[in-house]
Amino acid sequence: IDGIGSPDQFKVIDVFVLLILHSTSVSRKKQIETLFRNKVRHGHINEELMIATLTSHQSAMKEYFVSLLSLAELLLRSPDLSVCVFASVIYKHMFLTSDPYCKQEIVGVLVTHIGSGVSSEIDSSLNILTDLVDHHPDQMSPFAVFIKGILEYLDNFSMRQIRQLFHMLSTLAYGRHHDDTSIRDDVNIVVRKQLHSSNTRYKQIGVVTGLMIVNSMATASGGAEKLPDDIRRQVMALLELIKTSMGVCGQTTSLFHDELANILLTHGLHRELQELIGQTVVTDFQDNYIVDVDGFSQQIRETCVPGELCFCLEEELSSEIALNLLTIMCLEDSDKPQAGLVTSSSITPPGCIATHFRLLRCCETTLHDGDLTGIDALLGCPVFYPKSETLENFSTLSRPEREFVMNALFYTVNWFIEIVNGFAQQTNTEYIQKILKRLKNITEINNLITSIYPEMTNYEPPLANIDLVEVKPVSVAPPTGTGPTQTNKRNKKRVKNKQRGGDGLIQQTLLSMSVVDQSHIVSTNTADTQGQGHGQGQGQGQGQG
Repeated sequence: IDGIGSPDQFKVIDVFVLLILHSTSVSRKKQIETLFRNKVRHGHINEELMIATLTSHQSAMKEYFVSLLSLAELLLRSPDLSVCVFASVIYKHMFLTSDPYCKQEIVGVLVTHIGSGVSSEIDSSLNILTDLVDHHPDQMSPFAVFIKGILEYLDNFSMRQIRQLFHMLSTLAYGRHHDDTSIRDDVNIVVRKQLHSSNTRYKQIGVVTGLMIVNSMATASGGAEKLPDDIRRQVMALLELIKTSMGVCGQTTSLFHDELANILLTHGLHRELQELIGQTVVTDFQDNYIVDVDGFSQQIRETCVPGELCFCLEEELSSEIALNLLTIMCLEDSDKPQAGLVTSSSITPPGCIATHFRLLRCCETTLHDGDLTGIDALLGCPVFYPKSETLENFSTLSRPEREFVMNALFYTVNWFIEIVNGFAQQTNTEYIQKILKRLKNITEINNLITSIYPEMTNYEPPLANIDLVEVKPVSVAPPTGTGPTQTNKRNKKRVKNKQRGGDGLIQQTLLSMSVVDQSHIVSTNTADTQGQGHGQGQGQGQGQG
């Protein structure tokens, strides 16, 4: 067997010989395990051969179940990715071809892998279990209690892993063909406990968990033309609970926007739910960020720095609405809301503007088959932005005022990036012309940031997006004249974008725009974007759309 050098020469009988030797010869187990792993690594034992062995000889495999399970455990712990993938194939097909007792043993071993604390084992085991739950929920339903037991390891999970776990639990609890009330009750208790926690991480876990439940409940109705009243009430009540529990926490709110947008694009909710969610999203966006241009000067009060309406793309400044950026920023900085600006119940951190628009765009896309006519006024509307005199005299401003201006520049460029990303696939000639003008605006603001950034020692740009992969922030030293270190990984948006030189900001912005386009393609053309970031932007994080 060791001399076989081609997958064509390897036969099912050879696999059985290895299993027989592994199960009967204690002294040669290590040798057999090494040989088996090497044959898998070199492709001599391929997936087709393993599947044929498991499916065509089910009765014979029962006698060697323990040996094969032991080999699968060994392969899953391998640092070689191809070997881990092969182990996943063994686990899946062993589960599908085994009796209930053996199925339980397989699920138990996978849960043990998850409890090992080794990241690669956790990811591989969660992927296997998720695949089984998605494609064979009826066979996995009896073992839901094992999946529930994974909650013990929740504190050590990344957000992506948490999403996978609660996707499985919500599918088993609310699936169409199985209704486990005990799992459902436990999941609901966990969600409410997390949402009411004062800890930001637990609250974010509650948001992800709650939206996984919403997705499972909404898809459980199948292709019914009308959504059952009880499901509609439960879904809307849960969404309202999530919204109210977030408060004014910008990170949690942004995560909510991105998660819900991802569900709308990749999973598809019932049409009736999409309409209800779309109406709420539009209303909230208008109330939080948009102001009528007519009488705008009478509506505003004095802001932290003088502001004016800029970047209007409509002819003769005929836009009827504007993005009320500086006002929202002042409300965030003040201890109490300023009378006459925005009601306290509608205050939302300015860092959520881009993610809220992304959710709004996703709602319009799904409801109107990609047509964004209903929100096209946002493409050319002006922004309440620092006056040009303020920018020209930037060096004379106080430290708080300079930070305020810098934050406004970052928020504005992120807004334009998201606008470009949202309308990029529209074919209307007028839209294309405005998109090109917005790209020019992005370049202008980047150049401005580049010129004034060296004056901002130890400045921390506002958080652009919430990444679902935890990355330790990078410490930044004051400007030294040395070139910046460019981080070119899309999944590291939590890295603080505090570059040492101005050129780094241009590179980061170009990276953001590139990520915008790639992430837009991913989110609209793949069946699932789990584990990816949903947003784009420049600042203390780089944009998972």
